Amino acid sequence: MFRSKQSKIVLVVGIIFVLWLILVYVVRNVSAG
Repeated sequence: MFRSKQSKIVLVVGIIFVLWLILVYVVRNVSAG
């Protein structure tokens, strides 16, 4: 139970991190353009 819960938290954090990177990338491109 704990292991699956921990892996789910890691998965959510990973998804948020990827979305944040994409957001930063888009903002940089919009600012540069």
